[in-house]
Amino acid sequence: MEKTQYDSDTKGQLYAPWWLRLVTQLIDWTILFIGPALIACLLYSFSKALGVSIFLIVLGFYLYNRVYLLGSRGYTIGSKTNGIFFLTKDLETIGVGNAFVRELLKLISAGPWFLGFLWMLWDKYSQTWHDKLVGSRVYGKEALEQLLKMDKDQLAQLMDMDKKAATRFLEKGGDKLAPSTDISSPLKKRLDFGQLGRKLKKLDFKQLSENLLKAVRHEGIGFCCPECGSDLRKEQKFCSNCGSEIDWSEQ
Repeated sequence: MEKTQYDSDTKGQLYAPWWLRLVTQLIDWTILFIGPALIACLLYSFSKALGVSIFLIVLGFYLYNRVYLLGSRGYTIGSKTNGIFFLTKDLETIGVGNAFVRELLKLISAGPWFLGFLWMLWDKYSQTWHDKLVGSRVYGKEALEQLLKMDKDQLAQLMDMDKKAATRFLEKGGDKLAPSTDISSPLKKRLDFGQLGRKLKKLDFKQLSENLLKAVRHEGIGFCCPECGSDLRKEQKFCSNCGSEIDWSEQ
């Protein structure tokens, strides 16, 4: 494998630029949370139960995106789109717990005058205050791919990490850390459309339809007159339309 040589300026190129992080925030917050939450508030004026239900769904999806995905996979939907990933100094995921705390700590970064967010503009590791407090760093996808081409000594020296952590990243970074190679690989592993198709082929749709018909008959709905086709109620002796006598033993 070809090894990549890095100069002294390379370290600054590892981290995602501020504008890309801003776009990620706009996607994750505005499109995936604030927009749907506003719709839920509007629906609340028509139906409280519907509005609350939709808001809870939106909140749950937000936590899945910004806490679970970020903590366990290293990316959110917005960052996955932009090719940036949230990892530790040792290039490992920060964990779901730290991802949740990171979201709460944004309240500190927001004041005064969003100084905690602006801190990334001059910080050596492009970290905000909430990044520093949980130990997260925001890397670009291309940078991570280049790091995989290095040997463990180069990587350990560049990232100020021990050689064991460097070896672990080089061995497992390509599959365990999805952002290093194919960010869709976890989804592909869970969705096996070939297996789904094979299971559908095994279904006996004729038997399913017969079972459904039996269930409908058991409930006493969906019957019709054999003579004129009019709807019948269960145990109705004569058709109200044509007057034919109904033999329920044949139904």
